[in-house]
Amino acid sequence: ASNTPPDCVQAVISWSGAMDLKTLADVELLGCPPASCPPGLARIASPLSYISVTSPPFLIVHGGADARVPPDQAQKFHDALRAKNVPAELVIIPGVGHALARNGADDPAVDRQALEKVAAFLSRTFPPGPIGQKVAGPRGRGPVY
Repeated sequence: ASNTPPDCVQAVISWSGAMDLKTLADVELLGCPPASCPPGLARIASPLSYISVTSPPFLIVHGGADARVPPDQAQKFHDALRAKNVPAELVIIPGVGHALARNGADDPAVDRQALEKVAAFLSRTFPPGPIGQKVAGPRGRGPVY
């Protein structure tokens, strides 16, 4: 047995992420105007296109007032993960925009709330074990060191 950690993604934390670029109005993310983008570019650039039963656990954190990447992107992605029985938690924080900013600026209380969710997710996904001892990876996907 190797002491090398697995090379697959073991967990994902999405913070205001664009999940379905086909339905997103912000075309800057693709690097081209919609009319001149190569066919299928939005689909292959969208995380939503790659969900499968082997996807790792997800924590999705999104601002409820995000105008750049609307919160329905996060909800749609969460629903698609759950439809494949992938562990997923969706946290929509009311009244904050993109990157969890309130009125265009960082809000320490919002940051603290989001980071508490991150810490809890990581603790559940990667339960602590003795230093140097292999512990089961999330959903039995291999050892974590």
